[in-house]
Amino acid sequence: MLHLADATEFYRREAAIALEVVDYVEARDESQYLLKGGFEGFFFLHLPSILPFLPTEPVNALAKALFILARSWAYILYEHPGSWTVLDPDVLKEWKKSWEKISEKDLEEFRRRDSTPHSEKAYRTAVDASGKVDDKSCRDPGARRIELEIAFEQNTNYPPEMRITVRGEPAVNFMIAYIRKLQGVSLTSDDGIILDNLHAMFDSVTQAVARKFLGLIRSRGRPRTISERAALLMYHERKPIGLVARELCTKRTDPAHRCDTACKHGIKKVAKSHFLNLRREVRSIVRSGEKIRHSIFSDFPLE
Repeated sequence: MLHLADATEFYRREAAIALEVVDYVEARDESQYLLKGGFEGFFFLHLPSILPFLPTEPVNALAKALFILARSWAYILYEHPGSWTVLDPDVLKEWKKSWEKISEKDLEEFRRRDSTPHSEKAYRTAVDASGKVDDKSCRDPGARRIELEIAFEQNTNYPPEMRITVRGEPAVNFMIAYIRKLQGVSLTSDDGIILDNLHAMFDSVTQAVARKFLGLIRSRGRPRTISERAALLMYHERKPIGLVARELCTKRTDPAHRCDTACKHGIKKVAKSHFLNLRREVRSIVRSGEKIRHSIFSDFPLE
């Protein structure tokens, strides 16, 4: 039984999403949760490994852990529609057939050009302070230099494949992000300033590959969601809505703009959407397909 009455509202709301994993998390009241059905063993086995990345306040850490591990448990129990094993013969047959989209003449031309010394398979550049690929940054003494490379499978007896390689500091940053993902936790300020611009760096690297190697027109991506930040400020740090609106309003850089009631209402709506989106994510996992019973049950007995 987990008692989360003293957690802040933000973490209590996240913990409540664990109830979507029905049959394994039961609410005894507004702030007490009973873990059962094998989930309790999974929870306490993995709790120590994620504790260093959770909030420092014990009850908030426990609430956050309940959400993170319930979501992981849902992934273990349920399989998404259309999921398949890469070694499925039908999938391999489908991939091999896709080679027919390239004519033999084009394929031979590609092989000839790709084997020449001047083939543009690697591209050396650098990233600026914001994490964006910038060729001019190569001249800066403290530049973070990187090398991007692209390669394609050429043997039509194997599935078609494109590989993008990143060499340099960004590769380490991406690796850290992947490790956090494996641990079931999000990147936090504890990971250091080096990760602050990781999203911008990833977007910029992929756009550089698209421009340099693929000749694709750079498209403008949607701005990153501010819902989690708004929810943290409102429900965890308990900041007044006026201060939150002034910090997160998309028009705050406009000198003529003054945040009004509409801005505050919009920020409140955005903050609530954080919990709604998390709930939809877990709910979709649970409802997305056939329930898969894994051998994990034998590893986490009910006793």
